[in-house]
Amino acid sequence: MDKKTKRNIGLVLAATILLALLLFIQERDAAIVSELERKSYGEGKKKETLEVTIGEEKLEDPFEIEINERAYGEQELQRVFGQAMEELPKIILGENESLDHVEQNLNLVTAMPDQPIEIRWESQRRDIIDATGEIQGENLSGEGDLVELQGLLTYGKEEALYIVNVMVYPRTLTKKEEMIESLRNLVTSSEEQSRQEAVVKLPKEVNGKTLIWEQKKEYKSIWILVLGTVAAILLWMQEKQKKQKEQEKKERQMRMDYPEIVNGIALLVGAGLTVKNAWKKIVDNYEEQKDKKKKRFAYEEMANAMREMQGGITESECYEHFGKRIGISPYVKLGTILSQNLRKGTKGLTEVLSKEAGRAYEERRQMAKKQGEEVSTKLLFPMSLMLIVVLVIVIVPAFLSISL
Repeated sequence: MDKKTKRNIGLVLAATILLALLLFIQERDAAIVSELERKSYGEGKKKETLEVTIGEEKLEDPFEIEINERAYGEQELQRVFGQAMEELPKIILGENESLDHVEQNLNLVTAMPDQPIEIRWESQRRDIIDATGEIQGENLSGEGDLVELQGLLTYGKEEALYIVNVMVYPRTLTKKEEMIESLRNLVTSSEEQSRQEAVVKLPKEVNGKTLIWEQKKEYKSIWILVLGTVAAILLWMQEKQKKQKEQEKKERQMRMDYPEIVNGIALLVGAGLTVKNAWKKIVDNYEEQKDKKKKRFAYEEMANAMREMQGGITESECYEHFGKRIGISPYVKLGTILSQNLRKGTKGLTEVLSKEAGRAYEERRQMAKKQGEEVSTKLLFPMSLMLIVVLVIVIVPAFLSISL
């Protein structure tokens, strides 16, 4: 286990112990109670479960107490009723400007906001406005209709009566609304006159203006275009991400193979082979085992370089092309080392390659260690989620059992 994992485990354990200690202190301090707090007005009942000791004997079963919400006193209730009646005219007004001129539906609420008071409404003219505040427009006269509304305010067994008079008028229409109303009347009339026919003829004009009727356009083609474009972008991003992952996997594989390639060239050159023959020997060995093993990209590039040599390109250029095609710094360096030693002579090449192989093996070891750390880091997240779940299972019941 590495230092980072040990540190993370230590931090989690320390936080767990600290939280448990704080909770234990809170539970200990809150253990003995002499009074229980009620919920405020209108917040409802609550239940408390306590352990009771009578004398020196502790009851085995917990003792459950049901506590009602705080109740208003007589004077306080009168004040609350009075305050509610002062607020009701503004509340029931709705979108109207005044109760003396009502054109829109009223907002006859069944309970006072932020107060435990219920309201039941009665209308003396249900043909004009019903108990929900909805105006019956077909029964209105143009001169206005006076309607008395009675609201019975209730708190427990206590009641208070609120009475308000409103003047209800037909709704004042804008020019556009008048046009739409006339159009609706024309369509209704046409529909009623053609009840026995297979089709309904739509009016061609309203108030002297020509009408053009069209089916409502849903523009599904735009949504298909948008969804198709999004899908194409997602597919492109997925393919790009796939290629990126394949490239990373390919590069990782080539970096892992690099120490073996350098070491193999160094051993064969040290055994007396030329660099070209050593190169060919490694390629031939790979070709023989190719069907049995997975494709190795670095060895494939070595085979390409060998074919270039056989095609007439100079050995020095082939090594340089090899490094540039792969594009990874260790291979570029290897191609440069081999190319330069061909120009200067192979003296000391074995030592240079041996050092490079040693450095490459150390780099591969660091790479393997880094990959192991990445795996442990990925595992840390699900472990953290499991710890959170365990803490919730333990702490939530403890907090719920604490008397607040």
